[in-house]
Amino acid sequence: MTPEPTLFLGEFGRGDLAGEAALQHAAAPLGRAALVATDDPEATARILPLASLLPPNTPTPAEARRALLTGPMSDHNRAVDLILRLGLLRGRGLRTGLRSLSIFPWGPLYRPAPEVRAVLEALDEASARDHRTLGSMVEWRCPWWAGLEAFPEGDLLPELPQASPPGPRLGLSVSDSQKTREVFAKHEALVAEYLAPYDGWTVVPLPVVRQGEGGSDDLRAIRDCAARFLPRSPVVEIGPEDAASWRREMTPARLKGWVAACDQVIGGRELPVAFAASAGIPCLALAPHADHEVGRAAGTLANRLAPGSRYRVLPS
Repeated sequence: MTPEPTLFLGEFGRGDLAGEAALQHAAAPLGRAALVATDDPEATARILPLASLLPPNTPTPAEARRALLTGPMSDHNRAVDLILRLGLLRGRGLRTGLRSLSIFPWGPLYRPAPEVRAVLEALDEASARDHRTLGSMVEWRCPWWAGLEAFPEGDLLPELPQASPPGPRLGLSVSDSQKTREVFAKHEALVAEYLAPYDGWTVVPLPVVRQGEGGSDDLRAIRDCAARFLPRSPVVEIGPEDAASWRREMTPARLKGWVAACDQVIGGRELPVAFAASAGIPCLALAPHADHEVGRAAGTLANRLAPGSRYRVLPS
């Protein structure tokens, strides 16, 4: 059966491997029928070499028959704008939907405005990527039944590293944000207690977001964390130092390969938690606050995490 030409909307080409992993899982099976709106076509091409990649402000191709908002959305206003775009596309005759979507349970989508609700109520399909988003969809009280696709990108095939560093390996993920820095500083003794058993292990950095040009850079946060709490641990390099080069070389499959090469993962982002669950690697999901994305992954994947895994939330 010929795949249906489908336009994918989301946070793609923005230096976030989580969005790209969700996109790859949803769009790769469509091959050339995948039409992807992306901020950086060159970066997106490395995971979807057959797809038609549409830079910003590109008109929707005439062949599109379906439009899907896909993956994690960290920008509430952008999510609203893209939902409104779904409404415009539906007016042109496209079928519309939400595919494995993640949103935070606050902001403009907590109680959608009338014009947004009108688009949501007319969707042809809807599925959530995590249990918190599913709860939000239920609260919308739309005339459709939302499904749960629990981090399906976790099942992407890993690209294993050619050689793994010796000794026990700790995969370390930390979200680079002012809130995380403040909480880690405030509760330094508690963070030190959680990480102390791994001091001396080889640290494998697992950066998910590297925006460059003054934006968030998880690699910076990971190195700062290792220097403070794991002073006896060597830190290996898994990709380019330069953020722009990293965005064009690192793929979700390669990151999952590094997760699979570890003996333990500390997950400060949801994607390493999902990859650890899929690979059977014990994971400490460490959230800087209760509403952090790590909680979405740890809660949704609780019955899939490897034995010995834990979820901890630092006091606010």
